[in-house]
Amino acid sequence: MRPVFLLVLYGCHTPDAPEGAVPADTAPPPAVALTVEQAEVPDPVVDDTDEPVRPPPGADAPNILIILVDDLGQEKLSFYPSSVEPPSTPNLDALAAQGVVFDRAYSQPTCSPSRASMLTGLHPQQHEVGRWLQLRSDHEDLSEEELSFVDLMAYSPFAYTTAVVGKWHLVTWEDGVDDADDVARSPFSFGFDHWRGILGNPTMTVTDNSQSRSYEFWEYVVEGEFWGFSEEYLTTSQTDDALFFTQTLPEPWLLWVNYSAPHSPWHRPPTELYDGDGTSTKLEKAEAMIEALDTEIGRLLDAMPEAQRANTQILFVSDNGTPDQVLLPEWPQNRHKGTVFETGVRVPMVVAGPLVDAPGRTDALVHLTDVFATVGTWAGVDVPEVLRKAPWSERRRDSVDFTGLLSDPDGVHGRQLAFSEWFMPHGPGPWSTWERTLVSADHKLVRLTDGTERLYRVSSDSLLEDDDLLGDDMPSLSEDDQVAYERLRRLLDSRYEHLDAAAEDTGVPL
Repeated sequence: MRPVFLLVLYGCHTPDAPEGAVPADTAPPPAVALTVEQAEVPDPVVDDTDEPVRPPPGADAPNILIILVDDLGQEKLSFYPSSVEPPSTPNLDALAAQGVVFDRAYSQPTCSPSRASMLTGLHPQQHEVGRWLQLRSDHEDLSEEELSFVDLMAYSPFAYTTAVVGKWHLVTWEDGVDDADDVARSPFSFGFDHWRGILGNPTMTVTDNSQSRSYEFWEYVVEGEFWGFSEEYLTTSQTDDALFFTQTLPEPWLLWVNYSAPHSPWHRPPTELYDGDGTSTKLEKAEAMIEALDTEIGRLLDAMPEAQRANTQILFVSDNGTPDQVLLPEWPQNRHKGTVFETGVRVPMVVAGPLVDAPGRTDALVHLTDVFATVGTWAGVDVPEVLRKAPWSERRRDSVDFTGLLSDPDGVHGRQLAFSEWFMPHGPGPWSTWERTLVSADHKLVRLTDGTERLYRVSSDSLLEDDDLLGDDMPSLSEDDQVAYERLRRLLDSRYEHLDAAAEDTGVPL
């Protein structure tokens, strides 16, 4: 079997709604439960005058499967040292044992900025998505002009079919201004050939509906068309959609699976998906959702034929840390999703597949922006050469290929710093509120809206920062701490003085 990617060179094709679909301009019935069998997608359309290049037998072009989960912190997974009585996740545990576990993977503090950074390799002040997007009240989208990792596939020696499943959360809709159908087709604007999923969080909707929305009543979009409200359990439906694509897309393919779980609303999943009885508190419900998510990820991976699985490169990662409402009492309640502290932006990440020569762990710093360059490399793209082309050469892009760590987890990596931020309002600024952080191997500088700075020592062994070294009750900084503080301050300042400068202008990618 030829290896498969989740990035595509075919032209976007929006098919007519299959039988049973609910047209966008038709009010949905009270409940529409859609299955994979009901939602067949036609074969991609290929231009016969420009036949796509297929890899010859044995060519090094793996399938690429990116699994992004929502609001899952490191402390919820048993293969991280910070975990305390974590939920049962045997399938993710097995994936970690087969691959490389990243102990120092960093994200943005919330979902929409993290997704935008993954897709484009840009930080929030460049892509201008500063916080999570409210589907019906915010009016700032990720610009369709941005270069995505899907767009990189046009520079690959192979032809890839690309698809995205699940939560998108990179577009907004304003009644009377935006065309709802255009909003539903948003992923196509970034190069994807196919998509099925949900535009935002489970409770968000474009087509108005009076019933409370949840994981069992959510607005379903198929190939850019609204299909009404599905009553199929959302995590199960997202797995079904992913399975449909792994089983029907021509190879090689690239598939980005964006699970909504374990994001709120926290609830009791179907009993066959998790073990245990206690689901009365938000914390118990969230951890049951994690177990259900693990079950469905296991179903997705187990359904892949042995040869296909062997040729599929898998990246598993979370978009940010755990929300404060479902943190264990042992964790500081002011350091969580939505903040730039470690529990907000240090996320679980595992890579497994044919490019992993040395399973194990690495404490090298990586960032979600690095997905852009890394996925391109897996597809055989010369990413630095592409970024030297106009107009891309005019944008600073702090995306570093981490493929080398899959052969040598203890090796030297090109990223020595990791930057994260949030701000409001969305857009180019000025911003009324914000938080920023810059992390090195040993230190972390935090800067808050009022100008307050905090300096911490950090390590891969703990998810908690030590005492604030700049605190009033702390002794003077040691020589090493002072050197680290001055360097981090200078580099953080340079981030805003030279927003679109080439990375080499500030010495290191952030």
